Amino acid sequence: MRKQTRDYLHRVAEYVELILAIVIAVIIIICVAQMIYRIITHPLEVNSEETFYTFLDSALSLIVGIEFLKMIIIPTSQNVIETLLFAVARTIILEHSSPVVLSVGVLSVTILFIIKKFLITEFREEENTYFSGNTLVTKVNLINKCNLPILKNYKTIGELMKYELERNNQEVQRYSQIRIEDVMLVALKISNNNITKVEVTTIEDEEEIL
Repeated sequence: MRKQTRDYLHRVAEYVELILAIVIAVIIIICVAQMIYRIITHPLEVNSEETFYTFLDSALSLIVGIEFLKMIIIPTSQNVIETLLFAVARTIILEHSSPVVLSVGVLSVTILFIIKKFLITEFREEENTYFSGNTLVTKVNLINKCNLPILKNYKTIGELMKYELERNNQEVQRYSQIRIEDVMLVALKISNNNITKVEVTTIEDEEEIL
């Protein structure tokens, strides 16, 4: 019962994330349209310094919003770092703070760039390969840029793999694997005959390694 409740809440959270992402995307599109309309209809207003900073504030806020949207849709370490980079950069550019605060901001950007350059690349492949069995197939497709089928009654990667294994008369056990179109799925963890962790590898990536 506890496992079913946890799985249900996890799935609800996934859907809430997608709904929130759609809402944010709509708001960003509306704000961008309003900004473009204002520039076209009142071009002379941009000449003043105060108006320019207002425009710059709005533009950078929209960029941070777009990065935040990407982070919600594809929550990888790289997207998190990029969101933080734009957020800190916006603060440095627009806030007229003391030299100490400015120095801290520049140091923060430098550290984030170092993390992105030398640390994130080492874990990016692992992030895009291993998924919880409760992860929605739509999210796996987005992150791995693959085309796994989205079935009505099997919306998570664990459910989809279990269905495909049973359909092909294969046992649902640890290290069971099955190919679906251009994707190879491997069951890494099993709990109560349910797949709780899946390795997702595209066949192209596999051929490159070989």
